[in-house]
Amino acid sequence: MNIVVLDKGCLPEGAEFPFLEAPKYGWVERLQVAEEEMAEVAWRAHILVTVNTPVRAAVIDQLPLLKMVVIMKDCADNSCDLVDMEAANAREIQVAHVPDGAIDGVENSTASCAEVVRIIDAMIVGKPTNLLFR
Repeated sequence: MNIVVLDKGCLPEGAEFPFLEAPKYGWVERLQVAEEEMAEVAWRAHILVTVNTPVRAAVIDQLPLLKMVVIMKDCADNSCDLVDMEAANAREIQVAHVPDGAIDGVENSTASCAEVVRIIDAMIVGKPTNLLFR
C-alpha cells in the first residue's frame, strides 16, 4: 500500500502522522504538490491524503492504482469540494473524511492525523469508515 500526503505543509509544525498498523507500506509526505505535478508524485499511490489540495478528475484518471482519498476535514454535510466525486464514483474510489477534523493547532492537527491513519488502517483490512462514497 502506498500513501501520499499531498499537502503536509498546511499542518502546523509538530503535527505528525502516527505509524499504520499495516506491516508493509510506503508513506510519502509532501509539503505542497501543484496540480500539474500530482500525477507524477502520486503515480504509485493507492491512497491520497489531502488537507486543502483539490483532487480533480484529470488527476484521478492518471492514477491507476488509486483506491482511496482521505480528506482531513469534516465533510459530512457534503461541503467539501476537494475531490471530484463523479470521477471517484466512476472508478469506485473510496472518499473518506475526518469527522470533526481540525488543523488549528498542533493538538487538533495531531488528532486529525491519527484519525486519518485509523481510516487508512480500516480500509486496508476491508472495513472502511467515514466514507463519503463507497
